[in-house]
Amino acid sequence: MDSTDKFVEKIKKMAESLRAKRKKTISEAPKQDHQIGKKQNTRGEPSKETNEGDSGKITPRIMVQCGGYYILVYPERAEDVLKVMVEATQSGYDILKNNGTAVDAVEKTVSILEDDHNFNAGFGSLLNVNGEVECDAMIMDGFTLNTGAVMGAQHFKNPVSISRKIMDESDHCALTGEGAWEFAQSKGFETCWPEDLISDEVRSGRKKFETVVKKNFTGGHDTVTAIALDSNGHFACATSTGGIPGKLKGRIGDAPLVGCGGYANEYGAAGTSGRGEELMKMTLAREVVYNMERGQSAQESTKNAVQKLENRIRGLGSAIAIDVNGNFGKATNSPVMLWAQIADDSVEYGHERKKKID
Repeated sequence: MDSTDKFVEKIKKMAESLRAKRKKTISEAPKQDHQIGKKQNTRGEPSKETNEGDSGKITPRIMVQCGGYYILVYPERAEDVLKVMVEATQSGYDILKNNGTAVDAVEKTVSILEDDHNFNAGFGSLLNVNGEVECDAMIMDGFTLNTGAVMGAQHFKNPVSISRKIMDESDHCALTGEGAWEFAQSKGFETCWPEDLISDEVRSGRKKFETVVKKNFTGGHDTVTAIALDSNGHFACATSTGGIPGKLKGRIGDAPLVGCGGYANEYGAAGTSGRGEELMKMTLAREVVYNMERGQSAQESTKNAVQKLENRIRGLGSAIAIDVNGNFGKATNSPVMLWAQIADDSVEYGHERKKKID
């Protein structure tokens, strides 16, 4: 057996071992200490506010948001961008309706947004100071608390999917740059050239994007985030972004960091968008879920977390959430927030502006 065959055999054995470990992790996952659909208030008393279907069980639901940075540059595209968001959200919802997992749903939803040039994620990502794409992404399973992330990635059209691969088929939670590329190669995961991620629009409009950031420093964020609750009562979240245009090479934002760009456990799921350095200081997504753990609704949790971000460090950001009762929540003090949500076959979407951009 030559060295190549030995390497392949080693990889196969590693994969088998990891799959066995994952099955064991799931089987030993802690039981939820609350009843789905029975919200606990701060005094521990059940609330009657639920979103149960006819069967008395909370139905699957999904929510998506992005910072809408492209809308600051091209405001005439708002409706087109929202249309794509709704289509992506519907794709994730279809998975949930067919008894798919929340993890599958958020990965699918975010991957569709990564494929569209109107979003600063995957193809169409904005460029760093050297004119290069560096993508960050993360995915988290709220049932097992397993997570996978990629940072500074330049070789993946769908960073969220390599993040899923890292979560499912490695012993690690995050990989960066060339390490992520080598891992992908060993798994037969599709890669691309860095140039393949740069759209003509981004290349030609680079100076325009950077000018907007310099003029409105807090407006340069456009993370796409998806959160979901599946029919088993399990939550998940996923994030993806190309980061701030003109950022220093190697800069990592909040999106791939657990608790900053997204977080999910048995109490709910949250996703955020905003100036990464500020969201990291406040671990904004974890703050939202912590509020839900204390009995606050999804709406109360997002509102209070964003308000705390502003009060404590004068930060700007957005947050979305789903709580154990299936309630949606959203809050922002950022220039633009676009969102879409689906539950019980009902679609809602919109965009909000909280600060005037000159």
